[in-house]
Amino acid sequence: MPNIRFSFLYRDAANYKTFSDLVFANPEEITLDTVRAIIRSGCNVDLCFDPGK
Repeated sequence: MPNIRFSFLYRDAANYKTFSDLVFANPEEITLDTVRAIIRSGCNVDLCFDPGK
């Protein structure tokens, strides 16, 4: 698995929404289950995250 695509919705305080994708290189071939666990560890209970972090 050479790359991982991360799709997300950004919603600001005025409720404007932006859908986006980021593609990350995966030279160590980390599994999707591991990636999901890493992402969820940075999210709150609603799976929301701060894009500035």
